[in-house]
Formats: sequence, C-alpha cells, structure tokens
Amino acid sequence: MTQFRPETVILNWLIALPFFAALCAEVLPRLRLPGRLAEEVEPLRRAPFALGALLSGLGIGVGAFLLVSVRAGGDLGADYWWTRELYHMRFRADVLTAAAVAAVHAAGLLVHLHMAGLPPLRDSHHRAALVLLGQGCAAAACLSADLIALLFFLQTAVVTLWMLARLDDRRAAGWMLMWAYAAGLLLTLGVLLMWQHAGDTAIPALPLLMVGAETPALRDICVLVILGLLPLVLGVPAHRWLLGLSLHAPLAGYASAVLLPLVGGVAILRLLPGAIALPLTTAAAPLGFVLGAAALIWGALRALLARELRHLAAWLSVMQAGPLLIALAATASPRATPELTAAAVLHVMVAPLGIAALWSASGAVRAAVGTDALAALSGLAGRMRMPGVALLLGGASLAGLPLLPGFLVQRHLLTALLAGGHIWAVVVILCADALALVAVLNALRLAFLRAGPPPSLRWSSPAASVQLGLVILALVGLGVAGGPLGRWSDGTVRSVLSAARSSAP
Repeated sequence: MTQFRPETVILNWLIALPFFAALCAEVLPRLRLPGRLAEEVEPLRRAPFALGALLSGLGIGVGAFLLVSVRAGGDLGADYWWTRELYHMRFRADVLTAAAVAAVHAAGLLVHLHMAGLPPLRDSHHRAALVLLGQGCAAAACLSADLIALLFFLQTAVVTLWMLARLDDRRAAGWMLMWAYAAGLLLTLGVLLMWQHAGDTAIPALPLLMVGAETPALRDICVLVILGLLPLVLGVPAHRWLLGLSLHAPLAGYASAVLLPLVGGVAILRLLPGAIALPLTTAAAPLGFVLGAAALIWGALRALLARELRHLAAWLSVMQAGPLLIALAATASPRATPELTAAAVLHVMVAPLGIAALWSASGAVRAAVGTDALAALSGLAGRMRMPGVALLLGGASLAGLPLLPGFLVQRHLLTALLAGGHIWAVVVILCADALALVAVLNALRLAFLRAGPPPSLRWSSPAASVQLGLVILALVGLGVAGGPLGRWSDGTVRSVLSAARSSAP
C-alpha cells in the first residue's frame, strides 16, 4: 500500500468486510440454545438477514461518505502491489463509483429485508451469507480501477449469486453460470489484448489506448469488452436464466435482477466513456442499437403476456438493458451530446429502484397468499395496499411516467436521441414504454382491482412492509426531487468523461 489515508481505510473496509460478514452469517444460526422451545429459537432463523440488513445500512453510509468526499476534493484511491514485476492492483472512488457503492448496498438492504419478511427458509444462513458476499463483491467491482480486479470481483459476485440460485434450482443456476463464464472469457481476452498492446490494465489507461493504438488493436479490444459485458447488463442473451430463477428461485432472481444491471452498467460506463470509445469503434454503435431495441421490444411483449407477477418483474427487468445500450450506441454519432451519457448514468441508478419495487410487490403477494399467479388473485386492493402501490409506481417509473424518477431518464434520453436524428430509436422506446405500462396496469387490475373474494392471507413479517415502504418513499422522493438528481447526473457525467486522465496513481 503506498500510503495510509482515511479513504484507503474505507476502501479496505468495503473490500474485506463482506467476506467476514458472510462468515458471521454462516456461523450465526449454528448457535444452539439448549432447553428452549422451538418458538423461542425461531427468531434466530432471521438473525442472519438482520445482520445483512445492518451491514448493508453501514455500507450505504460508507458510500455516502465517499460521495461527499469525492465531490469535495476529487477522486480517492488506494493502490496495492501483489508482486512488483507482475501486477499492480488499483481501487479508486469517483462520483460514479461512490454512488454505485451506495446503490449496491441499498439493493442489498432491500434483498435482506425481503428475505426476513418471508416464512422460514431452507438453508437461511447460506442464503444470507451468499447475498452478503455477492453484494460486497459487486461494490468492490464498482470501485476497481483495474480491469483484472474488476473482472475478478464481477465474476465472484456472479458465482455467489449462482450458488444462491443453486439452493433452489440447479438448471436455472446452470444457465446463469454458463453466461457468466462466457462473459468472463470474452472480458479476459479483451484484458489480455490490452495488456499486450499497452503494457497496462488500468481502466484510466483504456481511453489512452483507444486514442493512440492502431485501429485493429482498438477494434479487437473494444468489441471483446462490449460483448463480454452485455450478458451482465441483464437483457441479452441472459434472460433465460433470469426467468428460470424467477420461476423456481424468486429470491435469487430478485438479487440477480437488482445487482447485475447496476454493476454491469457502471462497468460499461467506466470502461467505455462514450465520447472517447464508441465513436472510434465502428462495430459498437450498430451492435448497441440492435441489441438495445431487441431487449426493449422483446421484454415489453413478454411482460404483456406474463401470467405471474414475478414473470412480469423478470421481463421488465430484461427490458431495462435496452435504454442503456441505445444511449451508449448513440454516442457514436457526430452530433452526440453529453446528455446521452447523462441518460445512461441516470438509468443505471434509477432502473434498479423500479425493478426492486416490482420484485418486492411480487414477493410480498407470494408470501402472504402463497401464489402470485394472476388467475388466482383478486380483490387485494383492500387488504394489501402497499404491494399494489409499489407495483404501480415501480412499473410507471420504468415506463417513464412524469413525477417519477424514470421520467427524468426518459426526458434526457429522448431529447438527446431527437437531437442526434435517431427518430426510430425514439419510436421504439415509446412503444416499449406503452406496452410495459399496459402490462403493469393489467396486472394491477387483475390482482388488486378485480371484483371477487380476496384470498386468505398468511401472517406477514413487518420487515416486508418496511421494505415496501422504503421503495415507495424512494420512488416518490426521487421523482419529486428531480432537480438535485439531474444535477448529480451532470457531475457524474463529467467524472465519466474524464476517464482519459493519466493512469498513474
């Protein structure tokens, strides 16, 4: 370590704590209370989830501290030498990564509260430990300032989510792991090419390589990195395992749907800062437009046909890869403006909140009723108001309705696309938004507003209500406070577009 500073301690805390916390969550339920009744020991089953929620809250605070620090005094960094002659590992917090760290821990908080609000789960301590480890590695991936470190933590996060899914359904987990290793292989090839041509794998060195290297090397590296990251942005082609998880392992589907697009989006924004990378890579723009439009239309159509709330949430999660890919592809246009990157940054941070609302509503209904099939639900509006509100607000935000945070994303994106002459992309986005809104309203009508006897409800943990309340307040609060959110995105864009700075620590 080159120097000892408070930010170095904080970065070490974020990197190391999840591993120790996962160990604590694994050991905690193995405690025995002899001579006690089963009812008295039952709260211990929820203790690992309470520990995960507590540590996620601490992580939110650390992310907020990093965000305040970098806005006040520039980037914060920590540098490590594993071997002096082989590899130099770097971690750095800028505006984008500090906000991403806070968002990852906020997502982890929602997942742990969701688990705590469900009936007793099989292997609950394994689940809590794996979610802790996954969100910790996701936060470390966001902070990684070196491609090798980013790849290691990204793969570790995916593998831990695979282990979580494998507790319930081996086949769906197998699809998830297959796409993760395929993505990792392509990323590794891109890293090796960069190492060969530049002699360095630091993320700040990538734009310099793109500007100064010969065209074949530039094209190979960029295309491999883009193709490797696409499965981690959730939509194409990894939707099959997400749907499998939503059917057999909704908890693992929830964790994957929230964490992977957030981390994958941050990785893309850091690796390919639009004004530098994409205009120089001829294959990037057509690929991004085609895959983005496919994710939007396919996800919206399948959401419209969904017959279960968790499948609605899964397909709308798949759909969220589209706006990000289209925004980044459009930066290759000569008339592109920084507003496109601002829309991509906002989408990465706002979309997981709508996804969390949909999955939270689905999980709450499934826990209380025993099923989330729309055909078996009716009349829930009078007895389960919060899940209905979360379903409506989350879906409306993803569809870009006014007074919700998704509207700010759509306004930036559509304005910039029109200015760049991409009218067809605007039409595709608006059509997909309309289909998504119809799908959400139809699910709300069938499950909550349809006349009929409401199903009998089981007991529900207060943690589920707390989680739903947090999601609803966040959606309403960020929707009303659109001005500060827009100003924050502008600052983050300046951070993203400054990636051509020197790679020296």
